[in-house]
Amino acid sequence: MATVTSIERKIEIWKRKTIFTDDGHWLFTGAQNKDGYGQVRLGFEMLGIHRVSAHLFLGLDLNSRKLALHKNSCPHKNCWNPECIYIGTVKDNVRDTVKSGHHKGWAINTCRTRTSI
Repeated sequence: MATVTSIERKIEIWKRKTIFTDDGHWLFTGAQNKDGYGQVRLGFEMLGIHRVSAHLFLGLDLNSRKLALHKNSCPHKNCWNPECIYIGTVKDNVRDTVKSGHHKGWAINTCRTRTSI
């Protein structure tokens, strides 16, 4: 993994590729994946910038199975402000997508295993 000094340099580069909005969002204008999430290289890996932000500011272990999720109050997939992100699970993610109307799975109140969420 990258050293602290190299991460600090990377953050400075990421800031130059970011639009800071008046309502508090940090919109990454660099590379994006096919779904519109900002992507950055850290070491030899391409990671979502919101995941790296959760690691740097919220303590997410990049090797864990936990997810970096956008709060429903943040409509921007490319936002990396730690105030717009929380650490959660797959179940949290499904619940959020159902609540926001973006879920592509089964009925509104069930997940693929038909377990109520």
